[in-house]
Amino acid sequence: MTQLCDKQGNALATGEVCINSQSVMKGYYRNPEATEEAVEMASIIVAEHGKLCE
Repeated sequence: MTQLCDKQGNALATGEVCINSQSVMKGYYRNPEATEEAVEMASIIVAEHGKLCE
């Protein structure tokens, strides 16, 4: 599932792109701290902003 969210993972109409899937990535190479932070909410937060359009 892809949605827009804030840093806490709350869904928003405008925010960062969040992808929730176990198949997105296994982790960051040799960086377990970044991996833990990125997948903390079972979502990957991409450093891109977006806005939902109907």
